[in-house]
Amino acid sequence: MTGIGSYDEIAARRYARVESRPDGFALRLAPRILRLFDGQRPTRTPTMLDIGCGTGQLTDFFRAAGFATVGIDRAEAMLRHRVDDRSGHRGPVAVADASALPLAGRFDLITATFNVFNHLPNHAAAAALVDEVARVLAPNGRFVFDINTTAGLRYTAELVETHTGADDVTTWTRRWSDGRLMLDASGAFVDDDGNWVRYEERIVKIAITIADIEGWFAAAGLGPPRWLSDDLITALHEPEQHGVAYGVAGSAPIPDAAEAAAPAVE
Repeated sequence: MTGIGSYDEIAARRYARVESRPDGFALRLAPRILRLFDGQRPTRTPTMLDIGCGTGQLTDFFRAAGFATVGIDRAEAMLRHRVDDRSGHRGPVAVADASALPLAGRFDLITATFNVFNHLPNHAAAAALVDEVARVLAPNGRFVFDINTTAGLRYTAELVETHTGADDVTTWTRRWSDGRLMLDASGAFVDDDGNWVRYEERIVKIAITIADIEGWFAAAGLGPPRWLSDDLITALHEPEQHGVAYGVAGSAPIPDAAEAAAPAVE
């Protein structure tokens, strides 16, 4: 999902390849999200909306799990490189703004992960996203999201990191621009179908506090999110002190994390 910045064709192909691996972000998170529906699925076919779906790993997983899925993203290149699910079927996607969803239906599950909130252009757009989720979330539905907390952004404010893999060499840098916006820049040489090519990305992330999120949820009538670690079981009692915080909210009460019997998925 992009706000200020871009994911071009090469970045999309690289993202699709990397995230389709079993240890990719979405495929590690997906079973943990599905676990939230244990014993609570609707009798009809459940529906899922992935905001900022990228190349479609989450929607791929949930289609295979029996959900009817829809994905939206502002990066057209990312949508062109969606992955097929195990049946070879692709669910519908659209180039769309998260703060003005072109949708009228209701969804049992809505996701906005991989820092979608931070990728939005400003706080007004982030608040509008919460309003839109409240509008299209089904009764007893679940909204699962994550944010890079302000503390987490500050911790990595002077990040310079290089990764060398079998098919890429990538350097990331992160800098505050004015205390409210964080510039993520990456440059890489990537093996693109046997040809080594160079690409660069410049993505701006906005700083969002836990209080910001909770205020927007209250205004939208969603109720406070339950803050969890990435296992979606362990409660975060001071989420602002963690680099990344996951939120689960919905129109029905969210079970206490301590009541979850299943272990964290590795």
